[in-house]
Amino acid sequence: MKLVVDTNRIIAAVLRDGMTRKLLRSDSYKFCTVTAVLVSLAKHK
Repeated sequence: MKLVVDTNRIIAAVLRDGMTRKLLRSDSYKFCTVTAVLVSLAKHK
């Protein structure tokens, strides 16, 4: 299954060890996002 992930969900996974992090680390899903999200994350790294 493919899921689209936005910046807020990725940041939530980085900050807290919760369900979002577990889902993003799961091999059961394929995640997609736009390049702008990756740029934003790199900028605020």
